[in-house]
Amino acid sequence: MPATDLDAALKRSEGTGKKVLLILWNSTEKGNFPGQEMRFFAELQETKKLLRENFIVVLLDRAHPKAKKYLPAGNVEKAQWALLNSKGDVIAQGPVRGTPSAGLETVKQWVTLP
Repeated sequence: MPATDLDAALKRSEGTGKKVLLILWNSTEKGNFPGQEMRFFAELQETKKLLRENFIVVLLDRAHPKAKKYLPAGNVEKAQWALLNSKGDVIAQGPVRGTPSAGLETVKQWVTLP
């Protein structure tokens, strides 16, 4: 279950050594709901297991004041992800998209990042 408190997740990250996977979504877009794209991206059981074991997942509406720091420039319609270290620094970021198999490969790459 994704968390919604970024500060608490970052503090937990310090204690566990896990990276924070921040998912930013747009609540004002019709038909968009938290995790819609992420569910497809993380559909495979192996992907879900890697996410549980290696990351603290946080779900924030992009209108949240803490989310603005992590949004890419421009008009971005799709959900975005940002991989953070325990200090809140961005390690990598991009749009949540792709097939379940592409999602698995992406998550495997995240696991290898410092």
